[in-house]
Amino acid sequence: MDESDALCDARGAVHDAMKRQGDDKEQAIQELHAMANKDPQFFEALRAVGLMDLQAEQAVKH
Repeated sequence: MDESDALCDARGAVHDAMKRQGDDKEQAIQELHAMANKDPQFFEALRAVGLMDLQAEQAVKH
């Protein structure tokens, strides 16, 4: 899975979770955690997106 795929998968999952949970962020986060625990590929997508976010944040600070 490349970065583009990871970003697309994670973005879609977050959007769907927020839609299902009626914009309740806490419930959506719990749903995403459950999904990541069940699906190793989805877990890796979230991990990759987290790393990209961290890298982007560090690039802005320097």
